[in-house]
Amino acid sequence: MNKLNKSQWTSYWQESAAINSFGPDNYNEEIASFWQHQLSGKNYSKLLDLACGNGAISWLANDIINTENPTTEITGVDFSNITPFSSLKRKPEDYPLLNFIGNTDIEALPFEDNSYDAAISQYGIEYSNLDKTIAELSRVLKHKSSLYLLIHTHQSDIVKQSTKSLQQYETILKQLKIHEDFQSLHTIIGAETNMQKVRNNPAFSLQSKVIESKLMPINQIIKSNNNPPALIAYKQQLISRFSDQAISQGPAGRKESIEAARRTFSDYIKRINDLKKIALSDQAINKLIESLNGQGFSIENQQPLSQGKIENIGLAIIAHRNQPA
Repeated sequence: MNKLNKSQWTSYWQESAAINSFGPDNYNEEIASFWQHQLSGKNYSKLLDLACGNGAISWLANDIINTENPTTEITGVDFSNITPFSSLKRKPEDYPLLNFIGNTDIEALPFEDNSYDAAISQYGIEYSNLDKTIAELSRVLKHKSSLYLLIHTHQSDIVKQSTKSLQQYETILKQLKIHEDFQSLHTIIGAETNMQKVRNNPAFSLQSKVIESKLMPINQIIKSNNNPPALIAYKQQLISRFSDQAISQGPAGRKESIEAARRTFSDYIKRINDLKKIALSDQAINKLIESLNGQGFSIENQQPLSQGKIENIGLAIIAHRNQPA
């Protein structure tokens, strides 16, 4: 299955309140503490957030750095056409030092040489060509600068958990195709709003049984995978338009809602495929470190970040450069 293209990523960021690529929740205690530890007390003039999406770490960095002595200009960039202020319903005037630039390739940044004090990225930089991005970072970062990364790797439990059910999800979408059965049910019901007449229609009863038979394996997959939110949302959005109350309100928007459920679940699967492809192997991590060293960065810390009982939610890399101007 193809990965998400720029337009699909743009739609995801603009149409949802998510601040990361897998949902609205991003600031668990461990991640917030990690960034608090790295950024607290820093006196940067300009901070760059790479592949920021809806600005998960840009917002957090602004809270950490600019609450008491607001002087750090924070810029988040992403290759898709992001609009975090409108997507998250926040007012730009409340964040005067926070700026987002969409349609920006982090492999070719639109900034002057030697212009940023530090760069950050959470689950973003690994989606790019790392050799090109590190070279570009070397150009825009000052001779004395810092780099803070949290990246997906093959060893990350996030990657392992997200990808282990990928084949099951693709089977649901491409073979079970229960959304098509709901579209057939929509056609059978038509504009009828009288539930008694709907139930008395033999075609409705037959199609309902087809759907029930397909819901059984879906429910089993949900149970065996600890209630995956994306699959639950797919199922619930389909079912919700066929409750007695929903049918009694008429067919307006029902067909579109079914297609939206299919598209949203399909895009989620594509994001998982993207994640599987971009997660760094041990060899790729070593190459990244070599690339950083080659640009004059020294690695201060390189270790997995844990979250509660989860031992590895990504690899944290802290690097600094202190070269003569």
